[in-house]
Amino acid sequence: IKLVEKVIIGTGKPFAGEFLTPDNINRLIAYFVNKEVCNSVYDPYCGSASILKYLNCNEFCGVDINESVSLVARILSDFHKSKNINIKTGNSLSEWNTNIFDAVVSCPPFEVRLKEDIVGELSSLDDGYNKTTEEIFYHRAFAINKAKLVIGLEPVGFCYSGRHRALRKYLIDNNLIDTIVYLPSKIMENTGVSTAVIICKRDRKKDDFVKLIDATQLFEGENASEREFSYDKIHQILESRDNSLISEATVETIKKYEY
Repeated sequence: IKLVEKVIIGTGKPFAGEFLTPDNINRLIAYFVNKEVCNSVYDPYCGSASILKYLNCNEFCGVDINESVSLVARILSDFHKSKNINIKTGNSLSEWNTNIFDAVVSCPPFEVRLKEDIVGELSSLDDGYNKTTEEIFYHRAFAINKAKLVIGLEPVGFCYSGRHRALRKYLIDNNLIDTIVYLPSKIMENTGVSTAVIICKRDRKKDDFVKLIDATQLFEGENASEREFSYDKIHQILESRDNSLISEATVETIKKYEY
């Protein structure tokens, strides 16, 4: 499967911010989806949909704007006949799936800036949360898809940059951010951007903490070009009572520090 991805997707020069999501990051995202027993999953920027092999859901809907990439996804989806799978080519900004899903997940291209005319076209649908693709993703997932779980792979700057402050305020004020996993550097193809997995949940209790997991040293391989995120190590921490890499913050504390 990875060979098919590399041969077909890798034949052209990637657009800025595009990458093949490392397999172990797909496994990590699927871990949280399966833990919440999500039977239907929507990925609006699905790429080759490699996450499918780790999901226990009954229904998967995926969209990718690149025709050759979505073709790969459809080919690979034939290996998962136990699931109801619908993958198509399209632009999720203008063709968002409005069905109800238990989970919405995505590893979208990083830091895509929207043109003003596109923002204007989306204003009626997104209630003002349309300045960035990230705002559109998280807001639509909760407001339109009514998802109970929303997970995104983001640049670490998502957690502190002014560009994303309005989105962080929306997520924190509505008590939606549940866990942030800070990933090792230099594990992404075609980009050196440091990343984090943002896990959001709808039905959090008022006094639930936001968990911050430092997984930056959980990798294998000393050579930067061969470094891989270790799913086995993060899985052991998530399944054990080892809190050495886990910090917690209250929602009120995050508000106090200006989100």
